[in-house]
Amino acid sequence: MRAITPSSFEPLRASHQTAIAAFLSKAQSLSVVEWEAPIAPGKWSPAQIAEHLRLTYVTIGSEIEGGQGIRVRTSAWIRPWLKLRYLRQILRSGHLPAGARAPREARPGDGPFDKGATLGALAGAAAAFEDAVARRWDGSKAVLTHHVFGSMSIKTGLHFVTVHTQHHTRQLPR
Repeated sequence: MRAITPSSFEPLRASHQTAIAAFLSKAQSLSVVEWEAPIAPGKWSPAQIAEHLRLTYVTIGSEIEGGQGIRVRTSAWIRPWLKLRYLRQILRSGHLPAGARAPREARPGDGPFDKGATLGALAGAAAAFEDAVARRWDGSKAVLTHHVFGSMSIKTGLHFVTVHTQHHTRQLPR
């Protein structure tokens, strides 16, 4: 595995910024009806997806800052296999597996979620997360925790969060 260098942060940061900007733009363009309507039967609405992303950014940003993160829900013995089998593929393909469930810490409530306030809070949480990543980029102890894959380097974490945001952007109507 290559060492993380401060210079490798900028391309990942730019990809992340593009991903969050695309989500915010697409979500902002939705009508009130589209914003609140589930994207499919039994699925979240765009409002809930935005709140899910906000909760995700707040939780993982807190962990990077030394607070509580997402609790791991898989056994220690299976995590290395899951990382090899699934995480690598996710990062290479840019796609999450169908049916992947969000951890409890990042599941939104029923709403309603005011579009302007929710998207503003999401933008702020994403920026705060990115700032936390930038401050700890070359720190060897900086990690992000995923509920299935366990702990990952901050570089892998930033890449995964970018893929996660792109995944949810593709779910939005239009």
